[in-house]
Parts: sequence; structure tokens; C-alpha cells
Amino acid sequence: MPAPTQKHTGRLDVFTRLVTEYGAAFDEAPAGYRGRLYLEVAPRSFAIRVRPGDSLAQIRFQTGVPQLNDTEMAALLESEAVILSADLRTLRPGDIPISTGLTLSISLPKKNATVGFQARKNTRR
Repeated sequence: MPAPTQKHTGRLDVFTRLVTEYGAAFDEAPAGYRGRLYLEVAPRSFAIRVRPGDSLAQIRFQTGVPQLNDTEMAALLESEAVILSADLRTLRPGDIPISTGLTLSISLPKKNATVGFQARKNTRR
């Protein structure tokens, strides 16, 4: 049971993600990872104030292999518009190699380009 002074977000529409140094994915830390951990906190509906002791996220342990096998991945790509090409065309199993897994990434703009924005301070209105 948490201490009475702790605040919990519950299902208040506060989005959190774990980030590791040099990590390739959110919410994942490789076995044996030793390094800094960061928490991205993104309130979705309203501004929040975070204080020491607030609980914003929970840890989840997973067993088994979360990846789809080739047959499952091909079926998903055939039935849903999961991956789009640069010209927004739906990619199907024959368009991309899936036999060694499927890794998605983004291409960031060149140097000095804007890749993110800081939200403005909330007003009293």
C-alpha cells in the first residue's frame, strides 16, 4: 500500500514512457542494462504538476516472445495498413523483407531543422 502522501495518476490521461541512453525503442531496457533511465511525461488532456513521490508509471514484466512470426506478420500486413511508404502507399509482405523481423525507424531532418516543439506555458484562462 502506498504512503498516504503519494499521488497517483491512475487513468488521468497522463502518458509516460521509459527512455534509456542509446536505446532503440521506448519502454525497453536490455537485460543487464546499466545506465541512466529517463521518464517522458506527457499529459494528454490537461496540465499537471509533478512532485517528488508522485507515481506516474508502473513497471511491467513480460515473458515469452512478443514478436510475430513471419506467417503472423504477413497476415497482419495483408489485412491492415500497418506500414506506409514515403508516398503513403500501403506496403504489403512482398514489398518489404520480413523474414529477419521488421524494424521501423524515422528519418530526422538535416542539421538545424526543427524536430520538436516545447509547449507554451499554460495561462489562467
